[in-house]
Amino acid sequence: MKVPRLNTRRRTLLKFGAVGAATFVLGKVFGPSLNLFGGSWGGQVHDFKNFRVVENDKELAFYDQLGNEILILEKE
Repeated sequence: MKVPRLNTRRRTLLKFGAVGAATFVLGKVFGPSLNLFGGSWGGQVHDFKNFRVVENDKELAFYDQLGNEILILEKE
């Protein structure tokens, strides 16, 4: 019984798709623990029922439940 070979273009497409999917999954798993840009994030987060307040050295930011920015106040 002879097994038919896949087309080389299809095999390449499947290979790139598998590598892309694996990269995406690994990025989702290890992304929060990686700090690629250096430095530390020393902000304070206050969660309320309908919004979230994030305070760091440079600004005070307000976000809604979905994470959209409502207001950002810069400290000067």
